[in-house]
Amino acid sequence: MFRAAAAAFLFFAAPIFAQDTQVKAKTGDLTQIVIKAGKDASFLVRPEKNIKLFREYDADPATIKLQIFPTEDGEYFLFLAEGSKGKVWVITSTGKIPPPPPPPPAPEDQFQLALRTAYAADGKPAVLAAQLAAIWRNAGPTVNNQKFKTAKEVLETMHTAAEALIEQALPKTRRAIADELNRTLTTNNLALTPENRAKILAQCQRVQAALEGLK
Repeated sequence: MFRAAAAAFLFFAAPIFAQDTQVKAKTGDLTQIVIKAGKDASFLVRPEKNIKLFREYDADPATIKLQIFPTEDGEYFLFLAEGSKGKVWVITSTGKIPPPPPPPPAPEDQFQLALRTAYAADGKPAVLAAQLAAIWRNAGPTVNNQKFKTAKEVLETMHTAAEALIEQALPKTRRAIADELNRTLTTNNLALTPENRAKILAQCQRVQAALEGLK
């Protein structure tokens, strides 16, 4: 590797290389190298990929103050040419921080799991599931009907609408929905305050989304 890098440098200044100097760098961080050389000295780094190099200003033209920034672990060569003389620094960069692992998958919604199990037991009739989803998708007017005073009245109306549309089909799927609503709404006697109407509507929309997600 060193010979290949040195050969590439011959096209730059045809120097005679002096004794190597080892430089330890940290990947992903700046490392400063200060070199005393003539004002006409030139430099380059090989390989160029995965390392950035720039020179800082210094009032002394004989001082070459370099900042190197490796982006990958590995070995790089910094070449300095001054007239017919030259020098090479072997830069070894380590310590790259690996990317964080991907976040774990979110736990599956237990209601979605129960609904999928019930739907499979009902035979997966897709047309009926779509019709049932439509009932819950259009729950807004029922939930916000001011003649209803409790959650029980709203849910009974929703179940009546479902029976009118799909009769006794999807019994296990509908049972899973009823169990979830009983759990999330705590009590069927929940008073229909504006806040509770919004809560019930959100659960209706959740049921709709779960039904539409069945396959």
